[in-house]
Amino acid sequence: MKHFIKNHKYRFISFACGFCLFLSAFSSIITSLPEVSGGISLFSAGLFVPGGLQTIFSSGGENFSEKISYEVFHKSESSSKPQEETAQMVLGVPTETQKVSEENKGVINEVQYLFSAGGNILSHGGGYIKNSTTHSNEDVLNIISQKPNISLKCDGTIEVLILHTHATECYNPYDSGVFDKTIPSRNSDNENNMVRVGAVLTSELQKLGIGVVHCTTQHDVTFNGAYTREAASVAEYTEKYPDIKIIIDLHRDAIEPDANTRVKPTAIINGKKAAQIMILSGCDNGNMNFPDWAENLRLNALLESHIETSYPGLTKPVFFNYSKYNQNLSTGATLIEIGSHANTLKEAEYTASLIAKPIYEALCELKG
Repeated sequence: MKHFIKNHKYRFISFACGFCLFLSAFSSIITSLPEVSGGISLFSAGLFVPGGLQTIFSSGGENFSEKISYEVFHKSESSSKPQEETAQMVLGVPTETQKVSEENKGVINEVQYLFSAGGNILSHGGGYIKNSTTHSNEDVLNIISQKPNISLKCDGTIEVLILHTHATECYNPYDSGVFDKTIPSRNSDNENNMVRVGAVLTSELQKLGIGVVHCTTQHDVTFNGAYTREAASVAEYTEKYPDIKIIIDLHRDAIEPDANTRVKPTAIINGKKAAQIMILSGCDNGNMNFPDWAENLRLNALLESHIETSYPGLTKPVFFNYSKYNQNLSTGATLIEIGSHANTLKEAEYTASLIAKPIYEALCELKG
């Protein structure tokens, strides 16, 4: 055997090098697949059930692609802290049947994102922030330790503007485990798009005594220039209602790992399905003319903390990243994504009705 190994040592070395290269390539392929949490691929057998509601617990945060502009995705950063998956379970199933031809059928993965602090996921109050900037976690935590420098009356005076950069974003028509690729994810009917969701939030806040005005303009009749047109609407409304200090831009997400798969972020609240939300908070990279971004971050942290405290599991962490989202127009501006294009309008409306009270409570903290 010794003579055999001696005579073939270079072959053994060559084989070992080749095997290492194979493992490296295979690892790259696996880790490039869409991930749920802790490096688990969407395609791992038994972990994703088409149409099922799957809860993922991890210590480092979520690795699903997230929207940074209209239906444009990037893979989020992995946490620097080792991620430990502690539990996973199927909590629910589709309640409706949707007939779709095999040619046009796509699969909906219904999941709930849950988090704990670690890596770039920061705990604050009852909620979390995902720090996707080069600012240190310590700096971010120091910023949000202070309340927003906003003084509100909360007496019925119009102080809140709700509007939609992408008003025509809409939802899946059925609570099913599939979607029809031929059905567009935009709808110009304001009873079936983000305007309808905004109307629910407006009504619920008004019932609580907050003065709210709702802009129903479709700024995305053509996608290009939507934020510019929205900025014009903000200027119009703030001139008409000079007490407006809070601007809520309602969107919905679009999580689509591939052309045949959509992800439906869902939480069960009081026995009913609700679309999970994600608040986006922009930050200046030095070239965006957005000097007061820290005030917006403080507001967004306050809102998310109140919502998550009231309804644990309803929110994803505030996505703090280098973008503006027109939040440079006001130190009290926020962008809230309610669900994705795989959720239903009913689920989004339910979420809008739920978050009204914690938003009200957060705003009351700013009463001067």
